Amino acid sequence: MLPELEDFEKRGIFTKAEVKSIIKRRTDLEYSIHRLSPLKSDFLRYIEYEINLERLRKKRKRRLGLDKEEKERGGAGKKQKQKNRLSDFSIQRRVHGLYNRMLRRFGGDVELWCQYFEWSKGVGSSKALGRSFARAIQLHPTKPIFWIMAAAWEFDENGNMNSARILLQRALRLNPTSQKLWLEYFKLELLYIEKIKERRKILFGNGGIAVPILTPRPASDSDPSSDPQDSSLTLEIEDEEGEGSSALERNETVRALRNNRGGEDVLGETLTPLQKALLEVTVPRVIYRNAIDAIADNLLFRIEFLRIYRLFGADTKTGQEEVFESLQRDFPTTPTSFALLSERHLAGIDTTSPQYPQTLKLTISEYDIHLSTHPSPDLLQAYVSFLTSQLDSCSEDNLKLYLNAVLKKVLKRGE
Repeated sequence: MLPELEDFEKRGIFTKAEVKSIIKRRTDLEYSIHRLSPLKSDFLRYIEYEINLERLRKKRKRRLGLDKEEKERGGAGKKQKQKNRLSDFSIQRRVHGLYNRMLRRFGGDVELWCQYFEWSKGVGSSKALGRSFARAIQLHPTKPIFWIMAAAWEFDENGNMNSARILLQRALRLNPTSQKLWLEYFKLELLYIEKIKERRKILFGNGGIAVPILTPRPASDSDPSSDPQDSSLTLEIEDEEGEGSSALERNETVRALRNNRGGEDVLGETLTPLQKALLEVTVPRVIYRNAIDAIADNLLFRIEFLRIYRLFGADTKTGQEEVFESLQRDFPTTPTSFALLSERHLAGIDTTSPQYPQTLKLTISEYDIHLSTHPSPDLLQAYVSFLTSQLDSCSEDNLKLYLNAVLKKVLKRGE
């Protein structure tokens, strides 16, 4: 650590006395993590000290105007840049090293891994983050949280939908009964479709010039863990489609999308059948079918898919209808299923809409039929809750009178 400390003192960031204090404090902390049985708290205390030191270094650097000087020098040469980087990133590298040493010893602690991921994101250490995700997944392949965090990082930070897709497909191959993984992958594909649609609106509103929607983000100059020769910071993932692949991965549309690494052509004015299938929520529908094959007897699980579909508006109506068909087929006598089937007509219709009165009557009619054929206290309760919620949201007097009359009739019938 001698060169970095000399640089601190030379640039005036820390005084000679402060440098001596840093050496003493680091020596004590190093002894604590090198004993026979170091504790997690020893590592965390050391990491906290280094993070606070880095915060102080940045504050002093801003106050001394060193950031401004470096910007003005601009292209002063590679040697000067490397000299600046010596003290600018030494503390950050030390924190990476401490986390790696701690996770080698306490690799089974999920919370520590998540803490490291959050810190790495905060400081922009993309390459180190990619390696860490790979290590965490290798150690904990049955922990959905690591797969989900890695896929979110690939999609949000690196702009690499294909890597995110492959990650979650592999995760589902290893954890086919994880509800969280199915729902997150389902949501990811819907988000991707929404992003494409928004970009198409922008492009074709300005002449329709097609550009890639998602491009990998290069390594930041401020990332001390990045390699200047390697600007692609995505996880190295095996693309397996052999005997071990799942039914989801073998689906023709899903495989075709995996082979189209980037989706640039989706932004062309003329769409191919595959691209039309993508925009018509074909992939989320495939995910839903595979999910209910893997987890067949969970009604609440299917309702979650329906809830996510509704977040993305009327364009997902085909997918929603598929969910309703599966509820009718697989849960033909369940009160919750009857309630959902009855209320599906009102999805997305406001109480002020001209369609509302007719749709409301259709919903009430379906509730009455279900209550007649399969009477149960649960279905009655769902019916009453529906009527009271409509009364609360409705402002038209005639409709209120109608709803009150129906509610009284239902309550009397229940009694």
